[in-house]
Amino acid sequence: MKAYRITLLAIMTCSTAVATAVPTLGSKHPIPTLTEPEGETAGGILHGVITDGTTKEPLMGATIRLEGTSIGGYTDMDGKFTITGIPKGVYTVVISYVSYKTERIPNAVIEPGQRATLDFTLHPDDEVLEEVVVTAKANRESENMLLLEQKRALIAIEAIGAMELDRKGISNAEAAVQQVSGISKQEGVKNVFVRGLADRYNSTYLNGFPIPSDDPEYKNISLDIFDTDMIQNIGVSKAFSSSRGGDVGGAAIDIKSKQLQCDHLLSIGAGVGGNATLLGRDNFYRQDGVNYIGFANRTQPGRSLFPGYGSEIQSGTDYPFVNKLQPVKVQAPVDHNLNLSLGKRLDLDGVVLDLLLVGRHEVGYSYSNRISRSFSTVFNGGTTGLWYTNQEGPMYDTDVRQLLLGDASMRILDKHTIRYTGLFIHSSKQFVTTLVGQHSEHNQDGSTMRQPDGDLLPEGSVPMELNHISLTRQQNNDNRLLINQLDTDWQLTDGLTLNVGAAANILQAYEPDHRRLYMVLTDKGWIPDWSISNDRFFSHLRENDYNVKASVEWKFAPESFLTLGYKGRFIDHKFNSIAYNLLTTVSEGLDAKGYRELDWDRIYNAETLQNRDTHETPFSNIMLNNDEWYQAIKQTHVGYLDAVWKLTDALTLQGGLRVDLLRQRVSTGINSDTPTSTIYAGTDPDKYSMKPFVLPSFNIRYDINDQHTLRLSASKSYSMPRFKEVSTYKYVNIDFTSCGWSKVRYSELYNADLKYDWYFSPSELFTVTAFYKHIKDPLSRVFLAGTAGILQYANPADKAEVAGVELELRKDLLNTYSIATEQRHKLSIGLRGSYLYSDMMLDLEPFGVIKSERTELEGASPWLANADLTYSYSNARNSYTGTILFDYFSDRLYTYGTVGQNENGIIEKGIAKLNLVGEANFGKHFSVKMKVNNLLNSPIRKVEVPGEVLQKTYTEYYNAHPELAAPHEPDAPQIISEYRKGVSFSISVGYKF
Repeated sequence: MKAYRITLLAIMTCSTAVATAVPTLGSKHPIPTLTEPEGETAGGILHGVITDGTTKEPLMGATIRLEGTSIGGYTDMDGKFTITGIPKGVYTVVISYVSYKTERIPNAVIEPGQRATLDFTLHPDDEVLEEVVVTAKANRESENMLLLEQKRALIAIEAIGAMELDRKGISNAEAAVQQVSGISKQEGVKNVFVRGLADRYNSTYLNGFPIPSDDPEYKNISLDIFDTDMIQNIGVSKAFSSSRGGDVGGAAIDIKSKQLQCDHLLSIGAGVGGNATLLGRDNFYRQDGVNYIGFANRTQPGRSLFPGYGSEIQSGTDYPFVNKLQPVKVQAPVDHNLNLSLGKRLDLDGVVLDLLLVGRHEVGYSYSNRISRSFSTVFNGGTTGLWYTNQEGPMYDTDVRQLLLGDASMRILDKHTIRYTGLFIHSSKQFVTTLVGQHSEHNQDGSTMRQPDGDLLPEGSVPMELNHISLTRQQNNDNRLLINQLDTDWQLTDGLTLNVGAAANILQAYEPDHRRLYMVLTDKGWIPDWSISNDRFFSHLRENDYNVKASVEWKFAPESFLTLGYKGRFIDHKFNSIAYNLLTTVSEGLDAKGYRELDWDRIYNAETLQNRDTHETPFSNIMLNNDEWYQAIKQTHVGYLDAVWKLTDALTLQGGLRVDLLRQRVSTGINSDTPTSTIYAGTDPDKYSMKPFVLPSFNIRYDINDQHTLRLSASKSYSMPRFKEVSTYKYVNIDFTSCGWSKVRYSELYNADLKYDWYFSPSELFTVTAFYKHIKDPLSRVFLAGTAGILQYANPADKAEVAGVELELRKDLLNTYSIATEQRHKLSIGLRGSYLYSDMMLDLEPFGVIKSERTELEGASPWLANADLTYSYSNARNSYTGTILFDYFSDRLYTYGTVGQNENGIIEKGIAKLNLVGEANFGKHFSVKMKVNNLLNSPIRKVEVPGEVLQKTYTEYYNAHPELAAPHEPDAPQIISEYRKGVSFSISVGYKF
């Protein structure tokens, strides 16, 4: 059968476009009818509406062309088109749309100053679709187009495009992927869980190239830094092939950045918003030393000021810190954002060059009141009770981001493409918090009555309240990512295509001047803490990540291909941190509100530092703590062979083999440039050698008929430990300290998927997927025994099993259109849900625990559900859309426990969320959008069951005091962390020129 080439240029945000198509034969339609003259114009007008013949749904992006001319246009999101300035004449109108029969309407008479109306329907043509070769850009922002590509794909993939993101009011990639069944977000963890598998089992790509993480705690970059202004669509692959697999087990998430879709584009927008928790609040706090656009002053003391590590600063030295300790007050904080998009298409005699520039700046504020607790080793009755720490207080968060995307795409003779993408993202996440309450570091003997020197208060003194410790913490993560990509496709012959590309990613991630300040309540009032070191902490992560790829695809039969390819990735990663302890002595305490109102810079400054030599009070001192670092070198060479063979019209097979050769070295050092330990990931654990992974894959697609499809997938993959997971470096967070372990091993995964799709129409479907994973040596983290709250990375079991079912339904409940009034009413619903079973036998013997128990996987919610209900109305000029979104996840394991007070692990309680989105478009240029998020404001809560010893001493205490009623059962789960995000709201306006 002849292969037809179709060029499709379609996007709702552009005002005009010209498109051409090579037609096939179609059915007959009425000749356009002329209306009364509308006055003098340069030519005639042709307008109308194109709809699907079966569902009556408008077809966005359909091409209309006057045969034999370069005059044409395309339909908008409501299926409407208008072509103006047509010279007088009789024309044949050609209407085409990918996967639909092309229509030719002859003898269309166009008169100057006259308006011709042409409304008609198109009908699907799957026979033509199988032979279509797309030679230009399809509109991959459209929900219908992505659904069509999903329908025709061999390997199951789910995608969410820019138009769906806009309809649902989704602001970034992290929120976007949570709209896919089987994906959820764990609070306190930066990235998503896919089918119960944590961040380390997923991979993130931009336009098919891997990108580095901005945080050493995570394998993948934080998805929330990718604003939807730069996103064309996001593809989520949970089944794997030889070309897209390797170091992945949950999903490969590929963010496609925007490309120009029309002749020209110029749009601007702005928005404001806020959070209900900030209403009526007099003050908001942010860290000093960070400017309006989020760039931090990273100046820190020189090491030459200190004789050595663990030593005090030299006498006579000026105060070495630039940033103030006192947080900055912000009056009436208001969220706000600005965005700009501009583009131009240049047609240069056989070469089409598309240029696009997208920029965005945004600032957001939020407030929450937080509870933070950890268990004690024994129950202490009426003093400390269950708790080692029990604190509560406000947290002020400030997020600032800038994004600049540049894209240049060149099409040469409709055969070859060259695309350059440049992306710069700056992200600043700040928080300031003051937690107040019990901290048992100050009553190791069980007493709550202490003086600054540690002696017990005099006999008969009034005991202090348990709320006797305050912690003020200020942190800023200042990250910059620069991405440069070059991707090319060359059609060497009709059946031979070459793809060559390269990418360079440069990441700089800073945590500059992280401040941790304690105060203790004594008989003299509040004073700076003497037993827990106050400190200022600086860290820097630098990563250079280079990628190359090359592949040759040979089409040896219709819809049958053989692909041979290579991918290389070369990573140079270095992280270092240094801390400075702040010491002080004061002569008197502060009043009861001192911990909130204290100006810390009155205690730590140049004058008090000089008082150190005269012993006048107050005096301060600075000590250089450890300088710790780790450095990683990683090289990955991938060779793959992929074969796709269409055996019959209904049956297509894919088989592939991938070989990953990996070399990794992680070195750790303390206070020296010489490593204290070096860990290799190769065939020899003591040498820098290659580790081979041989990874087969197999996929089948069987089309039962035009509407029903079955897909079966089987593959092998692996998951390497992150660099920090094998390093001995310890990072201190608010509620825990994380630590790597040199004995962590890689995981191997065996994956199987079976998926059934039923496509009711181009916009409706029902799909069900069953999946199974066998994981050898699963990677996770465990909560070590002790009160320090250490999370250590480990392989807590020899194997794990994961199985589940995912469902999705998209259905139009109402879809009507009146040609006479040009009004459309549409009500649609989307439902997604999943059930997950996970199981592994926890083996804690490496941590000194001689017991085994069955448990779920960390972060695996047995039940996930989300839904959206959208109503849209449009007429000849305006359109209005409203959407309700609901999300739910059930209780899930946050982290495993080991022994003692942490033996039962931590559970994150399930929550439900409800969001509202409304949008109005007035004409072709002006739009208004309103959002209200987190209407339910459910508490974000973690609970833990007390350990065996704690339960025992709890029971003994209340048995010994029968006059006291126990407030709960000994094994009742206790809240160890809780806060609410608050209800947020925003309004934004946009104008398209």
